[in-house]
Amino acid sequence: MRWTRYFWDLPNELILDILSFDLSLSDLQHLRLQSRRFRAHVDAALKLLYRREVQAAAVVDDPTSSASLMERIARLRRWEIGFRNFNGSEIDIDTLCHVNRPGGGISPDDIVDINCGFLLVSSPTVTRTYSCSSTSGIFYARLPSIHHLENVGWQRVPFTRDPEEVIRAFQLVAELDLLAIVTSRKSSPEDMHHLTLHLCTFSTAHGHPWASRPSIRWTAGNGVPNFHSQLHVKLLVVSDNVGLLLTVRTANYSQFLVFNWKTGRQKMTSTTVYDDFCFLSEDVVLFTAPSQNRLDLCCIVESSKDQPQQVSAGLHLLLPKLNEDAEAVLRAVCCNTSPLDNHTTVAMPNAHPLYLPPFRPSSRDSIIVFNLIYAMIGPLMILDYAAFRFVVHRQALLDLLALSVTERSAEPQRLAWSDWGPVRTRWFAATEDQDTFLGVMSGQRYISVASKDYQDNFPVTLYDFNPQNIPGSDHAVTYRARTEYVEPYRSHDIQPFGEEVWSELPYIRKVWLTNYDGMECAMMDDERIILFPVRIVPR
Repeated sequence: MRWTRYFWDLPNELILDILSFDLSLSDLQHLRLQSRRFRAHVDAALKLLYRREVQAAAVVDDPTSSASLMERIARLRRWEIGFRNFNGSEIDIDTLCHVNRPGGGISPDDIVDINCGFLLVSSPTVTRTYSCSSTSGIFYARLPSIHHLENVGWQRVPFTRDPEEVIRAFQLVAELDLLAIVTSRKSSPEDMHHLTLHLCTFSTAHGHPWASRPSIRWTAGNGVPNFHSQLHVKLLVVSDNVGLLLTVRTANYSQFLVFNWKTGRQKMTSTTVYDDFCFLSEDVVLFTAPSQNRLDLCCIVESSKDQPQQVSAGLHLLLPKLNEDAEAVLRAVCCNTSPLDNHTTVAMPNAHPLYLPPFRPSSRDSIIVFNLIYAMIGPLMILDYAAFRFVVHRQALLDLLALSVTERSAEPQRLAWSDWGPVRTRWFAATEDQDTFLGVMSGQRYISVASKDYQDNFPVTLYDFNPQNIPGSDHAVTYRARTEYVEPYRSHDIQPFGEEVWSELPYIRKVWLTNYDGMECAMMDDERIILFPVRIVPR
């Protein structure tokens, strides 16, 4: 056997393993300066190390970033430590008690979107409830940033509209300098409802140069009672697709549309009654159907004809059975997830300056958080409401859809809850959590605040569903648990479910009980955690 006396006599593969596992970044930097051969070995080891840490953190590298490998690794480690310790080393912890938008203060209900450090809020004259949303203006500000970019202060988006038009929804895709806005107006005496999708540049609010039709118009809701006053619009932009869900819950009405925002062509439509939706991928949409007690997974198909395709479910995922003895009804199901990647290497002229970090949470590995509200008859025939939340990985649902497609059945496959849910989800009782739930999270993490009605100290809880972080964590929850409704005042134990609801998706749960007392709501993005103080309403 040949003995090796010196480190540099080891095989290259072994040297790479040693360098990528056993040495600190400072040691690697020092070793890199010793010789050309060590520099080559260290560079190869850094690539291997960064690839491992990117995979473990469930983030996606941005190859267009100018950051060095050493800087990317160091920032990724600080970023992960900041989340684990909640210490703000790489994740800013901001409280917006000092933020006042022109014309009035800011509240969680006013926030519509956050993207690349820009916070978008609606005008102070706003109607924003669970069943309806409208506003007359849009404001934005760049949040305090770990990148120390200049704070532009509050600005009003210079969007011009017809005085009779009402802004129903908007979404910012800052990477594309795109601001999508939906407006509506009612014309009398025809009682027609006209809606317009405006595709503007965020920097100027003029028509976006990539959109062949900057304004897309259509009519909807004719004959639907209270359409104009009760209309709620959800808007999502993914790649070239714009998804719109129009709902009037008091009339049991909904309409779903998909447009290609660059060509202006309508790709899909549906009048099936849905409550909410999100994109699982660029061409797969998930719908919530509480009246059917299920989730529908549908593929977006481009039609070769001029007429848009009708939405057709490819898979029905049934939710837990309802307790018929308690006359339980699933009233609402809303879903929230991180936006899918919209990054591009094409720079828009005159766009707002952005600092895109060298990595971002992987939307493919991200979680979806579902909020469910049940109604049931309790003791003395009193109507009782129970709230639950469950979490599932986006990819887990895409895998289920792929399996159902391979079976090639004429009818959509129906999977019972017991066949798909327990091993892929984690359920939480949410009756004592805040009603306000903002659809902004960071990859596989989300944050919540307990309700003041039940806990005086407003505990803030951070949930992490990255399986790479669970081994070795002191806060990991890996056991299988049964979900039950606990009535806040413990007056009865009636359940909304007609079957046992078990779940076992492992996660990390970290609670802070005292540091952030008095917070009403919390939200997060890839760079910061934002805590909102309790609003004091003058009498």
